[in-house]
Amino acid sequence: MRFLLRAVKSREVIPPHIQECLVPKTLLFLGYQLDDWDTRILLTVLNGLFPGEGLRETSHVSIQVDDGDLPPQQRENAQKHFNHYLKNNFNVSVYWGTCEDFTKKLRDGLKD
Repeated sequence: MRFLLRAVKSREVIPPHIQECLVPKTLLFLGYQLDDWDTRILLTVLNGLFPGEGLRETSHVSIQVDDGDLPPQQRENAQKHFNHYLKNNFNVSVYWGTCEDFTKKLRDGLKD
């Protein structure tokens, strides 16, 4: 967290070769929860670090495993909110399913 806070003040804390890997490349986000504030903070920091060339300039993908603990209506509302939040703020499209399902679909799509 301290690193991210320092990075907001000065993008030079991030080595140039890492900066080149972040923007304007497509990013793939894996392994976080719907309520993961670390991920939200990271996205906001990255977007602020690279204005004009930030996350909104390139499409990104997020793999989100469905949280089966929520009642169906609450889960649907949470997914809609999450999809809207990520798409509008960071140009991230969400895939709702497992990483295995995503890679299978990706592999099948590359075969076509």
